[in-house]
This record gives sequence, C-alpha cells and structure tokens, in this order.
Amino acid sequence: MPYELTTFEKRLAPVMSKLAFLFLVVTAWFIQTAQKLVFDQRTTTIFGAIFLLLWLPFLFEAIWLRFFTTNNRGENAGFLRLLLPIIIPPLRLTRRANNNSIWIPNIGWQRVDQELRNHLENKFNLPMLFFALLIIPVLGVEYYYKGAIPEQHSLNLIVDFTTAIIWLAFTIEFLIMASLAEKWYLYVKSHWLELVIILLPFIAFLRSLRLFQVARVAQVGRSLRLKGIATRAFRALLLLNIIQRLLKGGPEKQLERLKEQYLQKEIELKELKQQIKTLQNSLEDKKS
Repeated sequence: MPYELTTFEKRLAPVMSKLAFLFLVVTAWFIQTAQKLVFDQRTTTIFGAIFLLLWLPFLFEAIWLRFFTTNNRGENAGFLRLLLPIIIPPLRLTRRANNNSIWIPNIGWQRVDQELRNHLENKFNLPMLFFALLIIPVLGVEYYYKGAIPEQHSLNLIVDFTTAIIWLAFTIEFLIMASLAEKWYLYVKSHWLELVIILLPFIAFLRSLRLFQVARVAQVGRSLRLKGIATRAFRALLLLNIIQRLLKGGPEKQLERLKEQYLQKEIELKELKQQIKTLQNSLEDKKS
C-alpha cells in the first residue's frame, strides 16, 4: 500500500530541510576545524553540543510520526524512512513520498520524473563547475605561501572556508540527485567520483581525531601523512571532476550525446532481433 504523507509531514518538510542544511553547514566547518590540530577539549564540547541540539529535532520528529500518526504505525517502509534521518540527518534535506512526489529545497513539492531529473541535472551543472573550480585558487594560495599558511590566520580561514563550501555544494547536489533516482544505488555507482570527494574529508577528519588519541611520535607522524594523502586526493579528484563536467558540456552537447546513444541502442536492438530470428530458424529446422 503506498505511503501517503500527512498534512503535518508536508508542512514539516521545509523546516526539517533547513535543519538538515544547517547540520551540513556545521559538519563542513567541523571537518575543516578538526584538520588544523587546534581541536582541543573545549572545541569538542562546543561542537558536540551544537550537533546534539541539531540532532534532537530529527529524533523528536521520528518519535512523533512513528507513534502519534496513523500512516507510520506498523509499516516497515515508513519506519525505515523515519530511522535513516536519525542516523544521517542530512538525508532529511529532501522528503520523498511513495506517491512519487518529493520536497526539494527552494523548489517545493515536485512530481518525480525524468523531466525533473534532467532539469535539476542541467541546473546543477554550471554552479557545480564553479564550486569545483574554487579548488584552483586554494591550490594557488597554498603553493605561493607554502608553509606560511598555518602562521597566517586570515589565509587559514579563507582556505578552510573555501574547502568547506566546496564540500557542502558537492554533498547537497549528491543528496538531492540520489533522492531523485529511481534506484539510489545505481546513482551512487555511476557517480562514485562525487561520493569519494564527499567521503575523503571524513578520512582526513578521522585521522585528525587519531592524533589526539595516540601518544607515540611515530603514530602521530603516520596519521599526519595519511591525512595529507587524503587531502591531496580530495583536491586531485576535484580537478578530475572539473574535467568530467567540462567534457559533459551543456544541454546541447548532452542532447547530442543522448542521440548518439539512442542510435547505438537501435543498432544493438537490431542485432539482437537478428540473433533471435537466427536462433528461432535454427530451432525450427531441427524440429522439422
């Protein structure tokens, strides 16, 4: 039986979407702060309190919808839909219903179809190219100042802020487009590059946390090297993403590429029909 959103859920969608966005913003800045080795106990407490305050509304929403609304009682699909945002709050950026509608930030409720997917993909293309290109001035600043950046607070702030904005933009695009896909895992499989770009800063972040748990110098050095590798890989993949998006081109190039794929599929279909016909004739000859 299709799961229909209640009026309360529909009204709640924009509020929770804004909270999910805020959660992503704090996460982006948190990751960058953690990588700078100034992550003391006080900072941990502050960020922990912020994350807790942002996380509680997702918990309260799930409890309310699970136990105090009819649509969610005793339904596994509804329960899973409520559980995932508690585990990963940014997933609440959009709100998908089984009646094939979805809440999208700054757009509202839309019917999910291929036209919407194509529209948003084209709409994201140019802004995402811009955000990816932001890594070039970051690399330029780091190359020019080399080891002097840690000593200059303003440059540190600019690099951190720019990197956080890039990560935030890629994460928002990925979450929205994955929620629109017919099969989210197929979208993840075909957009693995964006996923790796999103996950790599977490690797660097986890290595930074490791720095405060180890005592031996050798372990600290190894953690720093691994964190540095993750950061360089993040930037290299961003440059690769720029090339990928440039090659992808605008709507005209995409249309031309789709036409070529269509013609190729027609050729393959004709070949399959011919193979089927040949096999059928062969079977008929054997029977006769």
